[in-house]
Amino acid sequence: MLTFKDQDQQINTTKLYVSNIPFESDRQSLTAYFSRYGRVLQCSILFRNTKYAFIHYASLADVENVLRNANKMFLMGHKLTVKLSRTNTGVNNSFAFSNNQSCYINR
Repeated sequence: MLTFKDQDQQINTTKLYVSNIPFESDRQSLTAYFSRYGRVLQCSILFRNTKYAFIHYASLADVENVLRNANKMFLMGHKLTVKLSRTNTGVNNSFAFSNNQSCYINR
């Protein structure tokens, strides 16, 4: 298991929570942005009071790479907030949310 020093947490999930996403962004722009850091298996953009996303990566090493760069991530002028997801349910093929955008990348 990897340990990410800035968050004092062990990395045991390939799922990230991303907030402060620009309203203008869509799943293609988010997937393209996060693909710079590793192999994205799935991204889900959700709306509640704000727009946020879950990004699923192929490996723990990909997640570590994202977290190493998290403090300098900007998309469309917005500084993104990136954290480890509290749950790791794996790649999800269905969602219970009515307002979501999902994308799936073939493995």
